[in-house]
Amino acid sequence: MAALKFGRATSNDGFTPLSTAAFNEIPPARIIRELIQNSLDAAVEAGEETARIRFQVDDIQPEDIPDLQGFTKAFKGALAHQAKSNSGVLPDAAQEVVDRIKRGLESIAAGTGAVLSVSDNGVGLDTRSMNSLLADGTSAKSTSASGSYGVGHLAPMALSDIRYMLYAGLTSDGERIASGKALLASHPGIGRLNDAKGYLIEDFKTGLDPSGSLYEFLDVGEHPQLISRHLDGVGREFGHGCVVLIPAFNNFKSEGRSLWEIVSKVAAYNFAPAIQHGKLALTTLEGAEARHLDAGTMSTILEQDQERVRAARSDSFFAGLRPSGQHAYSILRALTDSE
Repeated sequence: MAALKFGRATSNDGFTPLSTAAFNEIPPARIIRELIQNSLDAAVEAGEETARIRFQVDDIQPEDIPDLQGFTKAFKGALAHQAKSNSGVLPDAAQEVVDRIKRGLESIAAGTGAVLSVSDNGVGLDTRSMNSLLADGTSAKSTSASGSYGVGHLAPMALSDIRYMLYAGLTSDGERIASGKALLASHPGIGRLNDAKGYLIEDFKTGLDPSGSLYEFLDVGEHPQLISRHLDGVGREFGHGCVVLIPAFNNFKSEGRSLWEIVSKVAAYNFAPAIQHGKLALTTLEGAEARHLDAGTMSTILEQDQERVRAARSDSFFAGLRPSGQHAYSILRALTDSE
């Protein structure tokens, strides 16, 4: 059975380590832009004429989440250890993280939790690229790609209330790989202090691997059903690609906004040329409603904001939208006029 593995800690990291502080309050628009750019670059690497990306939200049950029992045990151990290390009182920032994880676990237990999946028709994942995703500060992007595949890969962790992400890939020759990463805090293990980061792997490799691989990944037969179902969907729809799964999805910390409203606006502002020229096609699926972003629907989105002369404020929900509404619409007009 797939289980989270925590390595030996080299320091006593709390729930807000400096190594991930930059991702704690990252604006939602920047996370979406990063996810789209990664998929777009992966499709280019796969030789696809059009990058096809699907953002989908589904209900999730406790049994769907790989090793939820192990995650919960590690969380309780980390909470007790960190409280003891801080004279029984956690710093405010750490307490906010703890409260958020508790709410996420409660929603999952009550059957009201959700999972966001982002699927694409890219090149997929192999051992090398999965190692890069799980390791900190490395990139698996080829030198010909234009974005930042692997750089900022922890950013979507902010979309999971329990700070747990799953990754899976299917290559064009049918090879599958799956893993995951959880971010908690240092906690007691058997005869040692465990690291804050947990990995959904078979085990850590011992000794120096010539390939540089750090992990023994799960056999295909051990892939959790949640991951297998989504990889099956990638295979049926695209033939190959990648899926990122974010359990305890918090809807970008936004109440009242639909998935379509959030994702389509960020995509239209940041990827207008690719969408207009048919290089990027995006779908959102929420409940029974599927909506598609193409040149026509993008035009409607940008027309609505054409009078907005300033870029989104740094403290707003859509911070990270590069141009102003007026500028974005002028880009669209230039694209259509040239055609």
